[in-house]
Amino acid sequence: RTRLSLDSFVPFAYLWAKYTPSYPNDDHNHTYPIYIATDDATVLSRIRSEWTFLSAGRIRSRHNTLRSTNDTEPIFNVFSQNRHRANAEALVEIYAMARCDYFVYGYSAMAEAVLYNAWDKLQNRSYCPDMNPKQFSMDKLEADLKEDFVLR
Repeated sequence: RTRLSLDSFVPFAYLWAKYTPSYPNDDHNHTYPIYIATDDATVLSRIRSEWTFLSAGRIRSRHNTLRSTNDTEPIFNVFSQNRHRANAEALVEIYAMARCDYFVYGYSAMAEAVLYNAWDKLQNRSYCPDMNPKQFSMDKLEADLKEDFVLR
């Protein structure tokens, strides 16, 4: 498994910001946020400061979640004294991600659990930058977003 850089996800987030409404309108009574699930404490602060194409109100994540500042060790090892809490938070994150309209992920057991729980909805709406380019293209994502949010 390759550890993806945050930069790997920028094109996805940019297309999301470009094609989805950022404000409630007649057709939708809500905005379309980006839900960020991460166990790395630096990711959210980097996204908020570097992804200027997204308004702060569109970036969502769980608050008061155990997050690691150790880049080399899995969260369940870092917080071994709080395994129950770490496991409960992982299950909540899986459930939250499974409710998303689109799913962009790196290979992980959590991503597999999300896809397992929401395969019917996400099988054609999930994108992984790790994938073989023959299986994935940004053009497909852009076409899907246009169809869902622009062409209706």
